[in-house]
Amino acid sequence: MGATLDLFEYQTMLRVLEQVKKPKTFLRNNFFSGVEQSMTEQVMIDVYEGKRRTAVYVKPKHAAKVIDRIGYKTNSYKPPYVKMKTDTTAEDFLRRLPGETIFSPGDSPMARAARRVGEDMIEMNDMIDRLEEYQCAQLVQNGSYNIVGDGISEIIDFGLPPTHTITLTGTSRWSQATSVPMNNLRAWRRLIIQDSGLTPTDVLVSSDVVDTFYDNVQVQKHFNTWRMNMGTLQPVVDYGAQDSGVTFLGFLAEVGLNVWSYDEFYIDPMDGVEKPTIQSGKVAMLCKNMRAGRHYGAIRDLKANFAVPRFPKSWEEEDPSVRWLMVQSAPMMALHQTQAIVVADVLNGGV
Repeated sequence: MGATLDLFEYQTMLRVLEQVKKPKTFLRNNFFSGVEQSMTEQVMIDVYEGKRRTAVYVKPKHAAKVIDRIGYKTNSYKPPYVKMKTDTTAEDFLRRLPGETIFSPGDSPMARAARRVGEDMIEMNDMIDRLEEYQCAQLVQNGSYNIVGDGISEIIDFGLPPTHTITLTGTSRWSQATSVPMNNLRAWRRLIIQDSGLTPTDVLVSSDVVDTFYDNVQVQKHFNTWRMNMGTLQPVVDYGAQDSGVTFLGFLAEVGLNVWSYDEFYIDPMDGVEKPTIQSGKVAMLCKNMRAGRHYGAIRDLKANFAVPRFPKSWEEEDPSVRWLMVQSAPMMALHQTQAIVVADVLNGGV
């Protein structure tokens, strides 16, 4: 009986969630790595924008120049709420589970219960991880993401500057022989440096951009001039193990950028259609050390008296006999420094 109680104890389930291997979340892991947890419903974010002020000259005997302090603004956000549950009945313990051989007695009902609970928690945890990666992908492409679900329809918008959202049209599209992708990358790099003070480190391109980029005459000319061996060099920044769906294409020494092809997908909850995480024709330039992170709001549950990114909960009903497993979270991926990103549609701008 002791093992049965421990199986569904909150701290035990939390430890299981902490040990779960995460799905592939390249953007979240590398560009939204900071984690902040809150016990409040609202998350307050202070935004401080410095200026490139220089020291002023005065004569030695004159009074020192008084320097005004630069103010800041505080934005308040309400992290969206996620709550999912699944049920387990006695029939689930009696059936053969996937992977069990038909001709052996298999696991005991209690062992099957433990496996089922673990698999259900992993599945729900993975779903939240994919949602967080979706939020990150939307932020680096739009500066915002939609929150649509049962009883909720909102937009969390961090305000991507209009000058950092670019659409190439006509002969400037990368699919055209007259386009100049390297010139575009240099211009966008200078824009980020000027507006944010950070130096861009990475470029993410959708899968349909890869061929047009490599086939471009100007790009090929630069390859020959600089003798760049794309695809064999290592990123200049340590990104850890390669994530499935993300391919390192090479390092552009001329502009100091790692180039990645991102081929991950997600199922849109609005229409059930599988869609690419990075939209068709998109190029996103960003900085690895930009101010961005993961914020988790309060768990609205009487049993949750501490801040945590995921809160599992289990309870049993007697008639009909069923055990419920629920995972709750209030995740909000946040982009505090929108000037550190440039996103461009390089293919679909039309004539």
